[in-house]
Amino acid sequence: MTGLKILAAVAVLSALTATTAYAQSGFASSHPDTYEAENPNRNLNGTLTPAGRRGLELPDGAAGVGNVLARADGAMSRSCAARFRSFDPATGTYLGFDGNRHPCR
Repeated sequence: MTGLKILAAVAVLSALTATTAYAQSGFASSHPDTYEAENPNRNLNGTLTPAGRRGLELPDGAAGVGNVLARADGAMSRSCAARFRSFDPATGTYLGFDGNRHPCR
């Protein structure tokens, strides 16, 4: 009976070790087209492309923040700030219960 328990423990540990080893493979190297589509200003090794370096001169930097919205001004900004404590007037978004930023409408 103890031999069976030891065998089961070894099997579980082997599965966990294999899972973490597979998780360490680089996403960029295994899916280069997807990585380049999601990070247009970066090479596969993470360095900036020439277009990305030129983008550093822009006010928003080389890569804009995902889900960027127009800046909220005036009455809408005041209304959203009153409704949501996490409202960010620079992006016009608030932090939802799901942990994501949402546009304030």
